[in-house]
Amino acid sequence: MASLAGHVLTLSALFIALGGAVACFLGGYRDRSDLVAAGRIAGLLVFGLITAACGVMIYALVAHDFSVKYVADVGSRQTPLYYTVISLWAALEGSILFWGFILSLYTALVVMLYRGDGSRAMAYAVGVLLTISSFFLFVMSGPGNPFIRLANPPSNGPGPNPLLQNHPMMGLHPPLLYLGYVGLSVPFALAMGALLAGNPRRDELSRIRRWALVAWAFLSLGIIAGMWWSYDVLGWGGYWSWDPVENAVLMPWLVTTAFLHSLQVQQRRQMLKTWTLTLIVGAFVLSIFGTFLTRSGVLASVHSFTQSAIGPIFLGFLTAVMAVSVLILVVRSEQLSAPGTLQSVVSRESAFLLNNLLLVALTLTVLLGTVFPLLAEALSGQSLSVGAPYFDRVAVPIAVGLLFLMGVGPVLPWGASRLEETSERLVVPALAALGAICLLLLGGVRGTGPLLLFGLVAFVAAATAGSIRRDLRSRQVGTREPWYEAFPLLVRGNPRRYAGYLAHLGVLLLVVGITASQSFGTQAYRTLRVGESMTLSGYRLTLAGIRPDPQSNRMVLQAFVNVSQSGAAKGSLAPSINYYPGVQQPVITPAVHIAASRDLYLVVRAVDRRLRWVSLQAYVKPLVSWIWFGGGLVGLGAIMALMPVRRRRPAEARQEVPLFAEPIEVAP
Repeated sequence: MASLAGHVLTLSALFIALGGAVACFLGGYRDRSDLVAAGRIAGLLVFGLITAACGVMIYALVAHDFSVKYVADVGSRQTPLYYTVISLWAALEGSILFWGFILSLYTALVVMLYRGDGSRAMAYAVGVLLTISSFFLFVMSGPGNPFIRLANPPSNGPGPNPLLQNHPMMGLHPPLLYLGYVGLSVPFALAMGALLAGNPRRDELSRIRRWALVAWAFLSLGIIAGMWWSYDVLGWGGYWSWDPVENAVLMPWLVTTAFLHSLQVQQRRQMLKTWTLTLIVGAFVLSIFGTFLTRSGVLASVHSFTQSAIGPIFLGFLTAVMAVSVLILVVRSEQLSAPGTLQSVVSRESAFLLNNLLLVALTLTVLLGTVFPLLAEALSGQSLSVGAPYFDRVAVPIAVGLLFLMGVGPVLPWGASRLEETSERLVVPALAALGAICLLLLGGVRGTGPLLLFGLVAFVAAATAGSIRRDLRSRQVGTREPWYEAFPLLVRGNPRRYAGYLAHLGVLLLVVGITASQSFGTQAYRTLRVGESMTLSGYRLTLAGIRPDPQSNRMVLQAFVNVSQSGAAKGSLAPSINYYPGVQQPVITPAVHIAASRDLYLVVRAVDRRLRWVSLQAYVKPLVSWIWFGGGLVGLGAIMALMPVRRRRPAEARQEVPLFAEPIEVAP
């Protein structure tokens, strides 16, 4: 019954989405408001139908209806309820269904939020969203059908992949990434709608920016959550391995970041309009490319799904999207020409442009390293892989350049700059960088790379602080109120500027955390009997005991380790090894003692069958918690940037309230 109901719902949604897309395009072209209204209603109906289909699948999972093939593949009577529900996105077909649900949700939001917008651009935008939905519904109705019925259903299933039921972060990390990945469909559709209707207006570009920010925020939080999941689940002591699917998420994030910066130049200096729209198109194309990598099985990854028949279909869709997008951009290229020009090489718009070029160069670097194994195998027949050394050697220098621009950008003015004034503004950041390096050397920190990065962080922080101080002075606030009273006033008036500063602060914390944990971590490996101890970086670790803990879906062997430092007890940690039925390879679960200065990270590599000893690997990782806090600030900055901006008032009103008159800007 669930199989039939789900299949009918997805098929109905497919036909309605196709009809709605045709109605929107035809209505926009012929200026038929009745057809456009029908297309909008179709968008709402598709959302309702796919929501119902997701509900049917969740019911089948919870009820253990193994007559549904997807449930037989990922379900199990022993799996806890939480992991049973989130198994909706644990495998290929369910993930496509969840993707379609998120896309239909975004489409419904666009329809509802802009129901008063009768423009051709909005009609085309809804049509584009329904066209994308039609593709995913076609996949769901055919080769990626999650509701296939089994004639002879099993009495039980294997449950989801052990790695996907070994940590509750599985319920947060994928949805955040889906909201970001699928969210890029909205700015892409708005851009395509505006291009099809003519030259995008300023308000349409602002609308594209808002939705790009939504997607960027979710992608940022999803990447950080994925790093946390890797750190807390996989047990290798790290959080980023340049895995192909990690790269597939990073690339659209980088291009969207470039778009958000480029749009500032376009709005402030009337430049780079074609380039700006090309970036948001590229971000969406990369999101589809990442979906192709994940769901085609062409690359091996801990995150990817198995080989499937939908790979060629996704590749065809990707090719069609690229061809149509490029064609529309070429046709509208003359209308997109902007009157603004680059007045000076030493200017803020130059910094933005260089920022864009470095972000795109970093994206291409990651893309090349990700697809090179595919190209090599296609051309030579040999299986090759590109590992972390390539990415570290090529990508890190580009990232250092981007970090430097984060400090220089706020110092430079728009348009032509005066060299003396710019030089004066760089003195304090340069001294801050030099002072930070000297203090670190005195503190015993060594290594050219870490010292350079920490110095750059100090440089950017000082430059940002100087920009805020100049804002306070230019707005005549700092002379009358203390900073803790003045700053909230400024933020309320122009939140986007300070949202950028907050996001940059988060990036600085990320850089410090990554640099410190990668450069100054220590580790040790020992086999301990109960009662024996080992030491590492001032910690004393004593194996207190080993205890089996049978659970409904697994057998857990926990090693209890007492932790002390300088003779003072710091508590107990319990790393474990988990044995899942039908899975030969056990899954380890590390235990982490988190502190502001460093993490103590314990992993059990082997356990004696008689529970007399364990092989314990211990890591001490400095400042890892700064990564998670910094990532949260980046997401908070994106949310803050969505706050409405206080608009300019008439001249007489501006004389009474002289604040916030300067146009909006965000430093690169």
